Amino acid sequence: IALALPPDHGTLVSGAHGHDIYPTPGVLKIHRYRKLAFERMTKLFAVSKGGQEFLKDEFNGDPTSKVTLRTLGSKKPIRDAISRPGNSEDAVTFFSCSRVDDNKRVTLNLTLLIDLARNMPELRFRWIHTGDGPCMSMLRASIPAQLPSNLTIDLKGMLCNEEIHSIYRKEPIDWAMLMSRCEGLPITLCEALSYGIPVIGCDVPGIKEIVNDSTGILLSENPTSEEFIARIYPYLNGQKDQAPLRKSAFDEWKSKYDASTLRRLFAEYLSELPSKIMTEK
Repeated sequence: IALALPPDHGTLVSGAHGHDIYPTPGVLKIHRYRKLAFERMTKLFAVSKGGQEFLKDEFNGDPTSKVTLRTLGSKKPIRDAISRPGNSEDAVTFFSCSRVDDNKRVTLNLTLLIDLARNMPELRFRWIHTGDGPCMSMLRASIPAQLPSNLTIDLKGMLCNEEIHSIYRKEPIDWAMLMSRCEGLPITLCEALSYGIPVIGCDVPGIKEIVNDSTGILLSENPTSEEFIARIYPYLNGQKDQAPLRKSAFDEWKSKYDASTLRRLFAEYLSELPSKIMTEK
């Protein structure tokens, strides 16, 4: 749309998330036209601080301040309770929800959890994953024939959003995981926070804006099993109480990622944008 418009046009805005921001082999031809499209936009809304800084650098520091931060979020959870459902006899349950591809690194979840189970044979662990993709067959093939007896794996494949929320409501989930190489702002982690579920992620833009000491465990960009086990061990052996973490995870969602609030504020901003532009001129 931006390319088809003459330079002197009305108000044109766009959002930027994930592949919109970070060039990948599959979208290189599209990225060829980014500079011209940017010149003809009124505002470009990045969904994360990392994305905003990346775009500002790409467009020579963004001297016109076109790149603006507008965070994404998730809808109000169907279950408000932040206490863990189930009982103390349940397995420690990890949940992940993502496309199964090279970027999302779901096979890294598998490696970390297998090594955790082998290092803590006195505990039972469970991993639930929802989502499908081109690397699903590789993920299934990576599951060893001799899986640790204290680890169960449930690869559910593609589910609709209502089914995913049903898992959040009914399953005793202890941790949500996302090990992507690159992200915009992951809604799957926002949804986990909305149910009071602490999150585990790696130190990359987008993820590191959500995962911190108040919401979960932020690992290095390319975490090892040793790092993962060392960071989560205090919560599993009782040295650290997870209950305060569950509460602060929910509070973080409520203050920063409640979509009902974010959408209202964004709509108000857009409605006032034309008059703001005229004032600036």
